[in-house]
Order: sequence, then C-alpha cells, then structure tokens
Amino acid sequence: LFTGISDIKSNSFAIGVSGRVNKDRSIGMNIGQPLRIKSGSAQITASTGYKDQRFNQEKFDVSLAPESREVRYELFWTESFSTGRVLASLQYRDNPNHSKSSDSDAAFLVAFKSSF
Repeated sequence: LFTGISDIKSNSFAIGVSGRVNKDRSIGMNIGQPLRIKSGSAQITASTGYKDQRFNQEKFDVSLAPESREVRYELFWTESFSTGRVLASLQYRDNPNHSKSSDSDAAFLVAFKSSF
C-alpha cells in the first residue's frame, strides 16, 4: 500500500546529426537517454507477518531512481534508388532499462520503401 510519494525529478536527452553524402545518400548518428527518474521515493506500508490474529505492518522508504543510466547510440545510412529507398541502422543500448544488471544489446535494422 502506497502511503506517500516524494517530489519526483526526471530527465531525458537526445541529440543527433545527419548529412548528405550526395543527392542519393545520407548518413547520421543519434545519442540519447530515455526518460529516467533522477530522484524521488515512495513510502510503502507492507504486511510482514501475522500473529495473534493480526497482521504486522512495517513502513518502508523505497527509492524510485534506478541504479544506472541507459544510453542509446545509433548510426544510420539511407540510399535512394530508382525503385525505392533503403534505410540501414545500427543501434546499441548500454544499461538497458536503466539497469546495471541488464546486458548491453545491439540491433541491425534494414528497411526498404517503394511506391508502385
């Protein structure tokens, strides 16, 4: 049972840059951090036992701020052809879900867009 919540401060950021190599090709990169609680806590009352037909209850202060910071990196490339456009993206996440215990992960994505 939540019995109180302190003021919560959060932040996020993103920055990117892209440029044309020629009329059909562009490249770029992005770096960002998804929304993350910077500070804040919740007060919780929880049952810790049962004795003499009564529940024992204790109050706990729980931090809402994660122990780590997720940062996302992306490199991308686009190429236009007479038949359509290709986008390729290499993405990397350090400390996914703002968790130290989560392994970093990476993904490679390719998309093709065409009109007919």
